[in-house]
Amino acid sequence: MKNVFLFVAFSLFSIATIFSQTTTSGVSGKLSDTKDGGLPNAVILFVHTPTGTRYEVASNDDGIYNIANMNPGGPYIATTTYIGFKTETRENIFLKLGETQTIDVPLSEESTILCRPI
Repeated sequence: MKNVFLFVAFSLFSIATIFSQTTTSGVSGKLSDTKDGGLPNAVILFVHTPTGTRYEVASNDDGIYNIANMNPGGPYIATTTYIGFKTETRENIFLKLGETQTIDVPLSEESTILCRPI
């Protein structure tokens, strides 16, 4: 009886493992200024070029972002924006199945001259 119980338990565990395989990818990283200071609420957008699927998230107070459940493969185009900084675009990003890739993005400050109304 004990052997039957162990066999059933092992079989159920094996079946659960087979059906719980990962089928997605992810990215995480830090959005920062050139001095490595985190940029809170900076926005990063990943677009899966073959399907047009968009993944967009804002960074936390430390400039950290995380996106899970993305299509594996690629290519992806990543665009990062933050007020007062130049927009950064990266192309040909490929994600590996079941892995979270780290992509840190330092942004350069951009000055804007505002004209006074006449």
